[in-house]
Amino acid sequence: MRPEKQRKVAENQADALTSLSRIRQELQDILENDQFRATPKRREMLKFLVEETLADRKEALKGYAIGLAVFGRDESFDPQTDPVVRLEARRLRHDLDSYYIARGGEGGVRISIPKGQYAPKFHEPPESLHASETAPQDAASSPRNAVPLPGPTWLAWSIALGTSAIALLLLGAMIASYLPVPRREPLDKPTASFRVISVPADANTTGDIRAALNLPEHLPVYFLDQKDLSKLSGASQKSLLLISHPDLPGGGFALMQQKP
Repeated sequence: MRPEKQRKVAENQADALTSLSRIRQELQDILENDQFRATPKRREMLKFLVEETLADRKEALKGYAIGLAVFGRDESFDPQTDPVVRLEARRLRHDLDSYYIARGGEGGVRISIPKGQYAPKFHEPPESLHASETAPQDAASSPRNAVPLPGPTWLAWSIALGTSAIALLLLGAMIASYLPVPRREPLDKPTASFRVISVPADANTTGDIRAALNLPEHLPVYFLDQKDLSKLSGASQKSLLLISHPDLPGGGFALMQQKP
């Protein structure tokens, strides 16, 4: 065997021994920690599963073998009718999850039991993997020690938008105050003017006037002398007056509009 190959084999063996040592140390730390809330049987189950896996016997980790080795079942044990192994494995997973949550990011190797199997997995936490893949950095320039700049929050955006809206409203009001305001002329009441004409004073005068002026039937037409104008105090404001006028030729009437 070449020296280079021998060196690589030796390094692999050393790494394997180091990994086994770290895994066993992690197992011991778990079992001795008060934050690991597992019952004595589940602690025994965890130790059995880890040691069998490290001994390269994880393929034999079945419910039947665990029931006999950990829970004291005899050879008549049937995992299908007695679910003690499945139930305790589920609780053991919960115990491990709670333990690592309480411990935080401390420690190195972590032990977990995937769902659907009994052989545990050993893995590095994300923080340890990241630290091992990057070069050492100065403590002052380390990203972990860097203080992140505060980013904009919804409250800050809301305040900024509200301030901008108020500023725009004030600017619009200032501009509007300098613009000329169009003057509105007062609106008078609707009026109508008629040309004074003379009409014959006969019985058909009213009908002729209505036909000539296309007047509606509900509009009253009065034939009065000027001296009788005082009698129209109660007449409708919307009416036409045919008033006899002495200055008109032919003794006719003057067509006038009654004003309110």
